[in-house]
Amino acid sequence: MHRADPRTKLIGLGLLVVAVATVTGYSANLLLLAAVVGLVRLARLPLRYLLTGIKPALPIILVLSLMQLFFYSGPDARTQVLVSWGVLRISAGGVRLVVVALMRFVDLVLLT
Repeated sequence: MHRADPRTKLIGLGLLVVAVATVTGYSANLLLLAAVVGLVRLARLPLRYLLTGIKPALPIILVLSLMQLFFYSGPDARTQVLVSWGVLRISAGGVRLVVVALMRFVDLVLLT
């Protein structure tokens, strides 16, 4: 990995970032996450070191994730509501949005 041409690495990084930003499905995001973790292992970078980049942003990420989870109603009014308590609603679309957003965030942190 370290011996590869820098242009190849930059093009590959750009393609991975575009793929992470555009993919919306669970399985595709899991596949990208596996590919990123595989590249991290191939580069022999300690995963623990890379995950320390998440620590400072974790409170903001958690607050935003909770807000998306409780207040996202979906693109239409027919979104399946899983739990409702007053104005707080957890919908299937909200769960999907939070899971995909968190996977994207982890991908991008590991890529940088």
